[in-house]
Amino acid sequence: MSGPANNIIAAPHWNRRQFGQVTGATLLATMTGCAAGEEAEPKAPFAEKLTTLGIQLFTVRESFETDALGTLQAVADTGFSEVEFGGGGYFEKDPVELRAFLDQTGLAAPGMHCMPDQLTDQMDRVISIANTVGVQHVVLPWVSEEMRGSVDAWKGVADLCSDAAARLADEGIAFAYHNHDFEFDAVDGELTGLDILAAQSDPEMVKFELDFYWAVAAGQDVDALIDKHAGRITLCHIKDVAEDGLMTLPGEGSINFAAILKQSQKAGLEHFFVESDRLKTVDKARLKAASDHLVGMEIS
Repeated sequence: MSGPANNIIAAPHWNRRQFGQVTGATLLATMTGCAAGEEAEPKAPFAEKLTTLGIQLFTVRESFETDALGTLQAVADTGFSEVEFGGGGYFEKDPVELRAFLDQTGLAAPGMHCMPDQLTDQMDRVISIANTVGVQHVVLPWVSEEMRGSVDAWKGVADLCSDAAARLADEGIAFAYHNHDFEFDAVDGELTGLDILAAQSDPEMVKFELDFYWAVAAGQDVDALIDKHAGRITLCHIKDVAEDGLMTLPGEGSINFAAILKQSQKAGLEHFFVESDRLKTVDKARLKAASDHLVGMEIS
């Protein structure tokens, strides 16, 4: 790290209740700073301002499950231009219809989340959906406790990711792994699950979708994390921290996203998805406030 980044305070390893006791100032100190080394040229979707913003549809999963078109229209109406499929029964829906809905609402879908069994047992379906709706990144969003309890278990996750990435690459589709907090737990001394996953997989094939909230909840210095995995973090989830320490929509909590987006710009992140597990249904006023908070934000 260089410059102000040397003074970043790494937060302690919090559980969810402890996370609520941390001040906004501590969170900001943890999540800001300059990336190490030479600054990369900015990539879309922004240069001096954020211009392209997406939403993870798990945020509005209950609405999407019963009214996919209406939900996508509400997302488009509230300032989002991209979506990432996840939850809401999307995997069982007709991808041709979903593509028609995307075209009708003017949305792009660069990403989708797929569970481990879908990547191992239903890869033909994964590829069919991705190709039909125009997905460029397939993301593994979660692994069960049974899959991650040891070094060998994490090596198994790395093998799963590598196999999925290779199959998807044949179709011109990228692969990424999405973190929560448990990836940063030590499983062999100081070695973490994410360390094992990164070391046991090809950095050109297995990328990462960084969830800022969960990384900070695990006590990570996000600037150092981005530097450590430079070139592998292509997507991210943006969620805020409410007073109770739980996740909420951007602009409703304490995180300074202008600083984070500036840092992310230097890292070369390509897609930014707002997410909140707690919303579940469309709330147009809150979604509009979240997109307004981020789109057009000065970050240079």
